[in-house]
Amino acid sequence: MKSSLYLTATVSQGNKIEIQNPNLIEGQTVEIVIIIPQPDIPTPDDNQSLSLEQRQAFLKLPGVNC
Repeated sequence: MKSSLYLTATVSQGNKIEIQNPNLIEGQTVEIVIIIPQPDIPTPDDNQSLSLEQRQAFLKLPGVNC
C-alpha cells in the first residue's frame, strides 16, 4: 500500500529541490510529483499554496490516501 506526504519546497540555486522528512528511509525509492503554478495564474504572496483545483488534482493521484 502506498502512503503520501504533502510538502512544499522552494527551488534553490542551481534549480535544486531538497526534501527531508523523518518518515523517509535512506536508500528508499520514492515517487515524486511536482506541481508548478503557471505564471499567468495569480498566486498568494508566499508562493507556497496550491489552488483548490491543484489540491483536488493531487488527491486524485494513485496512492494518495488523505
